[in-house]
Amino acid sequence: MVNTARQSDLAGWGRFWLGALADNVAKDPASAAEHYAAAAVHTPGDHLLESYVARHQGFHLLRSDHAEAVTLLRRSYVLRSALGARPQTAAAAAALADVLPAGREGRDLREAALLTARDLELSWLLAHLRRS
Repeated sequence: MVNTARQSDLAGWGRFWLGALADNVAKDPASAAEHYAAAAVHTPGDHLLESYVARHQGFHLLRSDHAEAVTLLRRSYVLRSALGARPQTAAAAAALADVLPAGREGRDLREAALLTARDLELSWLLAHLRRS
């Protein structure tokens, strides 16, 4: 049997992945948003989960509250950087760069993402950076 604290950890990740499935397979953004909100309850102490939830919630807010979306995407980037999660940090940098106005910050983030993508041979991220 899994202890209660561990069940809570798993519940957050489970709700996050249900949200990702709702977003990407079922194409149901309303359901996805509900799952991300439920996952967010479980993020204290799990900075990787928080970074994933923040990133996905940020994408959902891009049309309705751009400033809050950027705040969440920036939070995801900072958390992933602090964790040393290089592929995830590069992806977060590219995502944040995509929504920022033209300028130095976006260029710097895109360059950092590109350097990491090349270094780690992240073909999926390289393809994204070439398109943007």
